[in-house]
Amino acid sequence: MVWLIGSLNLSPVQRLCFNERVFSVNLTSVLSFRKKTETFAYLLCLIACNFLSDLEQDGFSKNPFFHVVIAEVPEQHRTKEGHTKIGYALYFYSYSSWKGRSIYMLDLYVMPEFRGKGVGKALMSKVAQLALAAGCHQLNFTVADWNKPSMDFYLSQGCFDVTASLGYHCMRCEGEALEHLAQP
Repeated sequence: MVWLIGSLNLSPVQRLCFNERVFSVNLTSVLSFRKKTETFAYLLCLIACNFLSDLEQDGFSKNPFFHVVIAEVPEQHRTKEGHTKIGYALYFYSYSSWKGRSIYMLDLYVMPEFRGKGVGKALMSKVAQLALAAGCHQLNFTVADWNKPSMDFYLSQGCFDVTASLGYHCMRCEGEALEHLAQP
C-alpha cells in the first residue's frame, strides 16, 4: 500500500493530515531520496554549496517555484533504514504558446527497492490529476538517454518522445553565459 501526500505548499515542518494519518513533511525528507544514488551528485553539490535555504524558499514558501507530491508507505513497510517516504514527484506549472497551460515534472523518483510496484505510476498519475484540475493540456518532462527503464516506463504510460517526433532539443543557458545574455 502506498499513500500519496497531496501537492505540498507547506512550510518545511508543517503537518498535513491525509488518509487519517498525520505526516511530517520537510525539505530534508525530499532531498534524502536523492542521497541514495550517485547519479544525482549535482543536487548534493548544490546543498553543499549552501543552496539548501534557496531550495527551501523556492519550494516551501508562500509562492513556491515548485511543488512536490510524496509517496509514503505504512510504518510496517518502511525501508531497512527506517524511511517511510519512498518516492516523490517534483513539478511546476508552465505555459505553452501552442497548447496553453501545461505542467512540467522535473523529477520522478522512487527508491530502488520500491520500483516496479506501482509507486512511480501512482506519483505520475497524481501529477497528471493535478495538471487536469488546473486546466493543463500537457505534461512535459525529460528523461536521460541512458535511462532505458524509465524511458520504457514513460512510453508504456502513453507518453511520447518529442525529440524524435517534433525534433526539439533541450537547451540551457546558465552561469556566465546567462549573465552575458542578460546584458542589454
